[in-house]
Amino acid sequence: MKNLRLVLAQQEQSRSQRKRSRAMILGPEDLPGANWIMLNERVFRTGSNSPGGEIAERALKAGGYTTWRELTRGGGVGFWAQVDPWGTTEDATIAVKMAPSWEKKNPNFEVELVEELIFEGDAIPGVTSYLRQERRITSKAGAQTVTSLYGNVDEIFFALSGLVPWNLMDEIAALQADKIRRGFTKS
Repeated sequence: MKNLRLVLAQQEQSRSQRKRSRAMILGPEDLPGANWIMLNERVFRTGSNSPGGEIAERALKAGGYTTWRELTRGGGVGFWAQVDPWGTTEDATIAVKMAPSWEKKNPNFEVELVEELIFEGDAIPGVTSYLRQERRITSKAGAQTVTSLYGNVDEIFFALSGLVPWNLMDEIAALQADKIRRGFTKS
């Protein structure tokens, strides 16, 4: 009976961690303009899908959940958003610095990289660290610019990446940081 209570408590903690992660990520209703829709959502253990080494191991031990969403409003404008509770501010800040290299290891990234720029973004109130990555690529769809932003609000890492003009992506990043601050409560 004691083991059953332990298993039930662990399941409840898992549900609450997933709910917490979902509360911190942008949805269509949070985005500027009309006609945004969510195409896909995934929730998985933070650190389980990451090449982050020691920080990934610590994130797994912390027991948080990552939420990943793909959003679009049509007309070639769309992006994915991700929120990861890393356990500590230091680990989330390390993740921000490592994130640009993670996409290069993605086997689904079937494009030719023409040019890549990585620089610290303008300050967003309440964001601990922040990087912008712009990649000019060629793919089956032709020449495109993919804008990615990586940041953290304390121990919560966020990533935004897609075919969105940089000024709109900056606005979305500010909305994401605000949503994290509103949805984040320490366990």
